[in-house]
Amino acid sequence: MESPSVALTRKRERRKKSVIPFLKKPRKPAGMPEEQFEEIVNTFYLIDSNEDGRLSKKELNDAAFLIGLNPTTKELDAWWKEADINGQSDIKT
Repeated sequence: MESPSVALTRKRERRKKSVIPFLKKPRKPAGMPEEQFEEIVNTFYLIDSNEDGRLSKKELNDAAFLIGLNPTTKELDAWWKEADINGQSDIKT
């Protein structure tokens, strides 16, 4: 029997292969290498746990926790303020 983390990784890989082609692909910033852009987009979809195409503060906090960070509310708010460029309380691709 595989561990829960391996099962989750496999599930996300299947989802990434099946869902990403149907979502509106974001525009790549000029001058950014394609490989780097794809890595950012794929990471976004991995963090988007409810698969709605947007990131919430909770999803950002959960992702930080998974990579070993435990941000304070103040740190999370600062990250959010920097990333939420449209001011609509979510981050979209």
